[in-house]
Amino acid sequence: RTNKLVAYAACHNMIGGDYHPYIYKTTDGGKSWFTINNNLPERGSTYSIAEDHVDANLLFIGTQFGVYFSNDGGNEWIKFSNGMPPASVMDLDIQRRENDLVVSTFGRGVYILDDYTPLRHLSKETLKKEAEIFSVKDGLMFVQSNPMGFKGVGFQGAGFYSAPNPEVGVVFTYYLEDEFKTLKEKRRDEEKEKVKKNEDIKYPKYDQLKAESEEPEDYLLFTITDEQGNTVRKIKTGAGKG
Repeated sequence: RTNKLVAYAACHNMIGGDYHPYIYKTTDGGKSWFTINNNLPERGSTYSIAEDHVDANLLFIGTQFGVYFSNDGGNEWIKFSNGMPPASVMDLDIQRRENDLVVSTFGRGVYILDDYTPLRHLSKETLKKEAEIFSVKDGLMFVQSNPMGFKGVGFQGAGFYSAPNPEVGVVFTYYLEDEFKTLKEKRRDEEKEKVKKNEDIKYPKYDQLKAESEEPEDYLLFTITDEQGNTVRKIKTGAGKG
């Protein structure tokens, strides 16, 4: 997408009983090729590869056991495991207008990763931060239409399949380095350490147990403002790690 001398090839020799990955790259228009398998599992044939249209270092590959991505040109590969089964991924395509990754599997249907743009800004420096909010995609205002006369598949019956669209609105993608531990979780961690050291564990006092039971639940608070800085909305969500 960015350099006419750069090309990639995803190869496999599964029919020959060889299940190793083979991802090749050329930077001189095909005169020479080198592998960028690096930390991919030794077992997992490779079938497809896609290059981001904005960040040339952001790559996606389809393997025998799921999808992997790299945002450093293939030096390190990371597996998608949240919502993506370990199925054979035969083809990949990027919907460039929406920045969506479309994944075609063998026997498990089609999967879509909506708006993967945060991956362009994901780095080791980012992961060292306490928290990070990635760039927010513009939201569109529109009126939902029902061309079939009714919601969903309309009058076409169960023989016509139509997947639901994502919920209307703006999506916030954020990263949280560590989870917030409650007083009870911290106490139990201390007790586990004492068990390892064969130290005595004292039963917690009443005031300590009361503080644990009355501790409010942790949450993240997002504040949305307009161009003048006026608060438009506040959203509470869980404070999960990752």
